[in-house]
Amino acid sequence: MKRKQPDAGPTSGKRKRWSAAEELRIVLAGMEPGVEISDLCRREGVNPTMYYQWKRQLLGQPSGSLRRRRTSHQPGSNGCVRS
Repeated sequence: MKRKQPDAGPTSGKRKRWSAAEELRIVLAGMEPGVEISDLCRREGVNPTMYYQWKRQLLGQPSGSLRRRRTSHQPGSNGCVRS
């Protein structure tokens, strides 16, 4: 049985390079009231994960900052008492 070849398009395996202006335009469009991010990303051919990564970058939030805050610990806070 033959496998169907994927059509050329956003899921064809080729990566698209987005300009800073395109990223900004897409993120700002997603911040408009009533805009569904999944619909916007589908229309623009962007993976929703990439959209949220761009949004974090544009808002100046470092990637994974919340995760680091939760797992970081102060020196000597591992339950051991120093003498």
